[in-house]
Amino acid sequence: MTAPCYEFVGLCVTLPAAPVTAMVERAREIRRRTFVRWAGLEAAAPAWDWHVRYYRSAFKGRPCVFMDHSAIEHVYAAPAAPGRS
Repeated sequence: MTAPCYEFVGLCVTLPAAPVTAMVERAREIRRRTFVRWAGLEAAAPAWDWHVRYYRSAFKGRPCVFMDHSAIEHVYAAPAAPGRS
């Protein structure tokens, strides 16, 4: 397996509310294996955990995937371009 190409950005409770809300509103549900490809296996919850859903979207203009685990979003996004946050 190749290394994940998205980096952990944070949890919804520690990130600014407006970008998180926009991300969630644009989200499309994806399969766990797609999430793992972008964020890495260690980022994913166990496959049997039915409290988890996986999504793709954009966070602050960066493509992202996130895991919704018991209403807490764990956000992984493409690395920011140099000079951008």
